[in-house]
Amino acid sequence: MTNRTTPDNKAIVFFIVLFLKVLYISKFMVKKI
Repeated sequence: MTNRTTPDNKAIVFFIVLFLKVLYISKFMVKKI
């Protein structure tokens, strides 16, 4: 179970970080404009 859950968790965290970065960049661009 652990072998299957660890990669999924890493992938989920990775996508969450990318999503947060996109949101942060979009907000920054909106404020800049």
